[in-house]
Amino acid sequence: MVTKANDLCLHSNDPARIARLAVAEIVIKRRELAGPTAKDSPPTTPDLRHRIAFVLDSLKRPHEVALLRRVYGERFVLVSFLMDRAERHSALVSRMRLDEPNAPDLDSRAEALLDRDQAEGLPHGQAVGKTYWLADLFVGCSTTQPAALRTPRLDAAAEIRRFLDLLFGNPQAQTPTDDEYGMHLAKMAESRTTALGRRVGAAIVDRDGAVVALGCNEVPRGSATDADKGHDTNATEVIRLAEQTLRGMAEAGMLAPKIAKGLIKNGTSIAREALEVSPLRDLIEFQRPVHAEMAAILDATRRRVDVTDCSMCVTAYCCHLCAKHVLDLGLRPVVYLEPYPKSRAVEMYEEAARTTFVPFVGVAPRRFQALFVDVSERKGHDGTVRSWDQATAVPGVGTVVTDAAVLQAELDEIAELDDNTTATLPGPSDPEHA
Repeated sequence: MVTKANDLCLHSNDPARIARLAVAEIVIKRRELAGPTAKDSPPTTPDLRHRIAFVLDSLKRPHEVALLRRVYGERFVLVSFLMDRAERHSALVSRMRLDEPNAPDLDSRAEALLDRDQAEGLPHGQAVGKTYWLADLFVGCSTTQPAALRTPRLDAAAEIRRFLDLLFGNPQAQTPTDDEYGMHLAKMAESRTTALGRRVGAAIVDRDGAVVALGCNEVPRGSATDADKGHDTNATEVIRLAEQTLRGMAEAGMLAPKIAKGLIKNGTSIAREALEVSPLRDLIEFQRPVHAEMAAILDATRRRVDVTDCSMCVTAYCCHLCAKHVLDLGLRPVVYLEPYPKSRAVEMYEEAARTTFVPFVGVAPRRFQALFVDVSERKGHDGTVRSWDQATAVPGVGTVVTDAAVLQAELDEIAELDDNTTATLPGPSDPEHA
């Protein structure tokens, strides 16, 4: 199935092909569900609110997420489920054994499939590792919870129920968790950086859930930003280092004559090509900005804030340079939102890094404003808690995207499919279009 999906995307030159087909299927299903009553509705203003949710299982590429958000806006909710790799491996082996009970190599095949699922490295291949972090809600599914956590996390069912209560405006829904609040402020801090590359924000949180310090990755005070300089200093320094290394190897006779000769005129471009397959591209030692984690620690230091027994929320996994300081300071847990593939923290600090750095679970920062800030009044005119009926409640997904706009966006995306696929779809003038 994985190969067939890749081929479908490749042959159509469309990495979002499967999501586009899903949109087409949604249009067809909605017309079937609307039934004959849709004939009495104007074609441009059909009623989409049939209290039905279409569940897509599952998304593998960031392009698919982008397409669905382009069509449905905030009506599209991406839920990512987090499970320890060892547990995922065990579950996958069990499923494979049902089909092939006597197969001898299930462990290695499951491991290879997990790696392929994470990142195939193909232009139209799977990239769950990049897609996972685009979620609106992160749900933990592991049987055990990270030891560094101060309070137990909700199980998967309770986490989803809480999110639905928030989405549908239950006045008795819970307020943000410490991690959600801290990560939201870390995301806000991230907005202050002028970095040309990855933008990162960090928040230090005390035991009472109060954020006591913030930081983002930014150059030291008084220094010109990379934007002012016109280039990412780390990137240019790494290229220069690679070029110098190649020239030294050429002078020592360690390179083929053709490559050595090419360095004379095209040293920089050859160095760039070499970096594409070299771990040197992951060097971060020449980054000029103070990293967000260190900026937050310095923020606390300047204001003489005691960070003993505090935790940290950071929008990206700690690099190995910051990790040693964070670990030595005793900040625990360090909750991160996105991975940072260049980090060597686990390889260098092993169990200390493995148990301290914990992936985020809960409502993502991108939904924080809508679910915790822009909410309805919780009480009625008489001062009592506002009545709320689960059966009639509507989701708080904003009014920016209208029903008509969604329908037109669906048709626009479906128009990219071939004629055979779209032959059975309702057109914009079809009276049954709903």
